[in-house]
Amino acid sequence: MSALALTGAARLAASRTRGLGAILMAHHVRPTTARRFDPNRILEITPQFLDAVLGRVKKRGYEIIPLDAVPARLLAADRTRPFVALTFD
Repeated sequence: MSALALTGAARLAASRTRGLGAILMAHHVRPTTARRFDPNRILEITPQFLDAVLGRVKKRGYEIIPLDAVPARLLAADRTRPFVALTFD
């Protein structure tokens, strides 16, 4: 798989290998703050990181859809454009 990524062949095969979509989950979106005890730090992302992810998702041609639209999208006959749903718990 690394060889595919390094040669650029992964992009050529993306429409056949990337699946129908993805669900991205975050617990908190907030600026980084140093805390003495922060066991859930790994579940946080910064606003800048979220912006970067959304930019990359759009650039790669994914459609951002609401989570409740995922079941219908999985059953849809038209699977030409992948989707991303976001959840914030």
